[in-house]
Parts: sequence; structure tokens; C-alpha cells
Amino acid sequence: MAASTTPKTPKTKTAKPKAPAPRGKQRARPRTGSLFKQALDISQQEAATLLRTLYRIRRFGEKASAAGSGGEGSPPQPGATLVPRAPWGHEAVLAGACAALRRDDCVFSASCAQAASLARGGTLEAAFAAAGQDQPAGVVRGDLPMAVGAGLACKCNRKGQVALCFLDAAAASTGTFHEALHLAVLWHVPVVFVCANDLPAARSSAKGAPKPAPLHVRAGGYGLESTSCDGTHVLEVRATVAAACEHARSGKGPVFIAAVTPRGPDGRGPEEAEQWQAKDPLVQFRVVLEEAEAISPAQADAIEEEVAVEVEAAAKAAATRGPPEDGARV
Repeated sequence: MAASTTPKTPKTKTAKPKAPAPRGKQRARPRTGSLFKQALDISQQEAATLLRTLYRIRRFGEKASAAGSGGEGSPPQPGATLVPRAPWGHEAVLAGACAALRRDDCVFSASCAQAASLARGGTLEAAFAAAGQDQPAGVVRGDLPMAVGAGLACKCNRKGQVALCFLDAAAASTGTFHEALHLAVLWHVPVVFVCANDLPAARSSAKGAPKPAPLHVRAGGYGLESTSCDGTHVLEVRATVAAACEHARSGKGPVFIAAVTPRGPDGRGPEEAEQWQAKDPLVQFRVVLEEAEAISPAQADAIEEEVAVEVEAAAKAAATRGPPEDGARV
């Protein structure tokens, strides 16, 4: 008599419960690949241009601030105009973001307008001349809603342009910041907000204070795409902004980027200053270029020396010619 066989019960897969979708449209940090690989993918001319731009922004800020204060470490001189400039550590944010733009894109800056102009290819002489003007009083962070208006124009002209607006972490506490993000989402305009976020470093000494949500998470609450990147690496900033611009150009709406960067060595102790030096965007970029054999240390030194000469000449020329006429502001 044949033995009876019991049919096997097929195994059923238990579906895992899906995690609730986060508020807004927050994206994971994009995989931009190693900085070494990115350095291999750019030409020597592109590498030299990026390094030169970083040095121009840094040296302009140092020279303009020294001119307004009577020298480094000196108090402001009577009647001198205090120059808003990009703090140390923000150079990679400005240079990397502008390197990802087209020539017909619009650029606004809710802070450090002269430095943003240099990142866009503006002249040092024009930057120094504009730095000597009295800064016009107006709406705090007024460039944010202006960028949204420019984004609406870009949307209407259908040429694939985007409007990019630089801002600092302090802007997130202003009314214009929230109004601009709300309008950008409401109108679905091609605007990219790039925030140099050094706020974590500024609050690191406040013990026991509640930690706010990261800026890109808060921005995502308005319903726009949001992400973050390392703001001390110019190549990572460039790749992140390029992806954001492609998103905006394709009609998918605005993007917010929090480029995380530490504050500069001003006011730090010797040990803290040494730690910051290791994160200096210029130092890091030089190391990457040297390892990729894109720019040698001798070539990088030559670029730094050339920029130093250009800055001195531009400062003297601007001082001789005086401030530009009305309407010629940077």
C-alpha cells in the first residue's frame, strides 16, 4: 500500500507595514560620489577657475573688512562703512553653487552680495567700489521674495532659467523667509534656495538648549524639495546645486539646500582654530586637487599669489575712482 503524502502548505510572505511618509518632500542626501572621483571628472581649467574663485572671495573679504576697520583687529573708523561679506567657510557654498548655473540664470543674495557677485564672475574692482557705499536700508532679507518674483518670470518666459538665492541661517528666523518659501511652492516656480548653514556651530555653546529641527527639514514642511550637503566641499556643493537646478528647470518646483558649514576661526581658541583649519574649504579643495593630480601645490600657490596681486590692485583702483554712480550697485 502506497504511503500517503501530506501536501506542503505554501509559505506566505508577511507584508511589512510601510513607514508613514514624512511631511513635505524631503530627500535623502544625494550620492555625489567621492570628491577624488569628481576632481578627476573636471578639467584642469575648471579646477583652476574654482580655486581662483575661492581665493578671490576669501581675499576680498579680508581686504574689504580691513579697509573698513582700519586694519585687522582694529575698531571701526569714524564714518567707515561696515562691509557685509561672506564669513570664512562660506566660500565653497558661493563658488560651488554658481559653478552649476547657466549664464542666463538669475542670482540673488540675502547676504554678502559682493561675494556672490565675485562667485558669479564679477570684477574685484566693482566689488570694492560697491563695498564702499552706504548699504540701503530696506526689507530685512528682501532678496528672498525678489528671487521668487524672478522665478515667476523664469517660469513665464519658458527658457529653462532658474533663480538662485543665497541666504544665511539667520534668515530662517525672518518673516520674509517663510513668505518666500510659501509663495515659491504656491506658484511652483523654478527657484533654488541655497542656505550657508553655520547655525549648529553658533549654538554649540548653549548647553541644555532644545535643538531645533535641521533647516532643510523645516523647509520641507512647506512642501518643497529639500536636502543638505557638506558646504565645505566645493565639488559636493556644485553637484548638489546642479541636481537642484535640473529639478527646477524640468518644472518640478522649488528646492531648498542647506549647505552645512562651520563658522570661521574668528573668536576661537588656538585648539578650535586648528580644528577649523582642517575644514577650511580652500585647504580641503587643494588637497583633493593634489591627490587627483589636477592642480599641483606649486600651481595652487601661483594662483593664490596672482589673486593677492589682483585684490591689491582692485582695491587701489576702487579707492581712486570712488563709488560708482547710482544704479551701478553690485
